[in-house]
Amino acid sequence: MDACDCFTFVPYQPATGDRTTGLQVPPPDHTVVLTIRGDTDEIIDAERDRWNALVDEGIVTEWEVKRSVDVAELVEELGQKRATLVAHTSNLSARMAALAYEAFESLGTTPGAVDTHPDEESDGAPFGWWSVLHNITVQLNYSLAEEVEAHRYGLEHALRNIAEYEGEAEAEARLDDVIETLDAIRTDIKQGRLDT
Repeated sequence: MDACDCFTFVPYQPATGDRTTGLQVPPPDHTVVLTIRGDTDEIIDAERDRWNALVDEGIVTEWEVKRSVDVAELVEELGQKRATLVAHTSNLSARMAALAYEAFESLGTTPGAVDTHPDEESDGAPFGWWSVLHNITVQLNYSLAEEVEAHRYGLEHALRNIAEYEGEAEAEARLDDVIETLDAIRTDIKQGRLDT
């Protein structure tokens, strides 16, 4: 709707730690935090009946507005260009996630981050969600070096999150695993592209 500048959502999963940044206390299990930027009063007024119907149907136990963020403060904190980019990429990732839930509903699960399917005989390389980032970097005409940089920073970001949510020791153990894995493929990468 016109009143919505951007939206995104984060499902809280205790198994992966609290990824709902900015909340004062961890939410209860099975919580989804919906972040909306724009005319929030207009958006909430427009959506209130639908959200209440979800409660009446037993799909949602409750909903509440937790806090609001001043956009000017966000721009001051992030800078205009980054704040604008965050809004666009948040919208895009939320739409992509919604499409993925819909597309994979018939399978009963979304693909693993890296799926190997050991129960099937195949010479193909591991597949999975990682390939979405690969495919979109190709489709948006990023170079291979830019794709590596996206993965590299994504790895750093994930490791920093592990340090914050699961502890520094766990982050260091995961980093050691990554270093060992990367060192082990040093010879293999010279063979070129894997078949997918």
